[in-house]
Amino acid sequence: MRKIAFFLRVFENEQYMNDFLDGKIFMNRLSYFSALEGDEEDNRADPREALAAIWQPKDVIIEVNGRVLTSIAGPIESRQIKNTHLHLFCLFTGATSESHLLNPADNRQAMQADFNVPEECANLGEYYVVIHNTQKFIDRMVAAIRKAGYGDSAKAGMVKYYDPESFTGEFGDRAAFSKTKNFSHQKEYRFVVDTKTEDEAPLILDIGEIRDIAHISDTWDVKVNIETIHGEKIV
Repeated sequence: MRKIAFFLRVFENEQYMNDFLDGKIFMNRLSYFSALEGDEEDNRADPREALAAIWQPKDVIIEVNGRVLTSIAGPIESRQIKNTHLHLFCLFTGATSESHLLNPADNRQAMQADFNVPEECANLGEYYVVIHNTQKFIDRMVAAIRKAGYGDSAKAGMVKYYDPESFTGEFGDRAAFSKTKNFSHQKEYRFVVDTKTEDEAPLILDIGEIRDIAHISDTWDVKVNIETIHGEKIV
């Protein structure tokens, strides 16, 4: 288990940032992220977003018209169309292992690394909002999702990162929470909602103004005081 100290959201322009602080949550479709143009290094484009499964050549046998294919060049990937219609809202997460909190003096360096925000996150924009009361933010998101009628088809949690050159298997109902290790620096926490619709429109939620639990930062480089988090003052 991991304990969350803060969320960070980066925006391209001031209007988007103010909309967020006013409580307007825009949840784009998963297809929006998988279709973005650019390299993975730009922190956005992810052609492997929410794969249903990935199989290494050594772990599968493929037969076509009775002939077994023996020269498979790379991993075999599959996806479910329904996953492309999921709505996502993503946040950078400053989180550490619960075990580190049991003895913070001995784990100070590891905890500081956990809370570090990589410079790559600055590629997402120039406006930064730090959510310092993460539990209240989660509660408000859950309440808004339930009010919109999607409480039974929503999930939230940390993204897990895998090596596409070695991982073999299916992701099941956690497909939207699985990304390649190229994106591990994003340390994402995601809210995922299935509205059972198939257009390209985003889901827009209103969770109410959040300026009481979040603040504008003049830098992406969030600093956490290890001394103030030992008293279970984090999610």
